[in-house]
Amino acid sequence: MSEKPFTVIVIALLAIAVTLYLRSESVPQRLVTTQNSEEYGPAPDISIPVGPNKTHVDLSTMRGKVVVLDFWATWCGPCKMSIPELQGIWTTHKNDDLKVIGVSIDEASSRREVDSTIAALGMTYPVVLADDIPDVRNKYQFASIPLMIIIDKKGIIRYRLTGYDPSTNTEKLISALLKEK
Repeated sequence: MSEKPFTVIVIALLAIAVTLYLRSESVPQRLVTTQNSEEYGPAPDISIPVGPNKTHVDLSTMRGKVVVLDFWATWCGPCKMSIPELQGIWTTHKNDDLKVIGVSIDEASSRREVDSTIAALGMTYPVVLADDIPDVRNKYQFASIPLMIIIDKKGIIRYRLTGYDPSTNTEKLISALLKEK
């Protein structure tokens, strides 16, 4: 084999690897937490079917609670790896003004697969399909999943965690927000 084609292939693979690395969003991003945060500010209001009989409940009515919106999909390996930690946080803090809502971005035709994934992963917090929440994709734009949006008791987005990093202490972040007035 000639050395030139081999070199071109190696350079192309390196370029692809660098591009993928730079596009990844696996590092948690600490958001501005000042009252006048212009970058993130208040969480956009959405109507989520989590009430009795899947009645819609507005996110704004959950003020006074820390709310975690976890965007995931059945085909997303990192999503499935992050869910057990979130389930543990939910189990520990569900009586401490914490609301966790899983938002599956799977298509509506995949409802059975979503339900079987919920059962397989032991998810006991509410899970809804993004397609059942009007404007969620416009109001919470995202390029990759998993995406966890953590909203404080005042309705301000405090953290936006994209990707999965097992070294992120998500429980510590949430616990600190639960202690705030």
